[in-house]
Amino acid sequence: MQKLLVDYSTPVFKFPYEREGAKYYATFHPELLEVESGILEYTGRFFVVTVTNRGLFHFHIERDMRGNWNSENASFLVDPDLIQWCGERIEARNLHRIASQISA
Repeated sequence: MQKLLVDYSTPVFKFPYEREGAKYYATFHPELLEVESGILEYTGRFFVVTVTNRGLFHFHIERDMRGNWNSENASFLVDPDLIQWCGERIEARNLHRIASQISA
């Protein structure tokens, strides 16, 4: 069986945020799926790891049919505003990457 070597360092990104006077961060990891033997594609979903005042949480985030950001597996302790904030950061990162490619 062939091992798939994927460089996750490029698409993974981190953003800091502030809540109730405390500084935290969230990391965003694009989800990949093997569509053929040895061929990986991005699914559009992100695995988010975030530090909150209640501890470390991880969840998947993706757009629904209406274009809203949602998470089906986030703990009830994860504020819905944080999920929306995560979606906004993903959008900002995508716009930045597109602008960088155009100007290159």
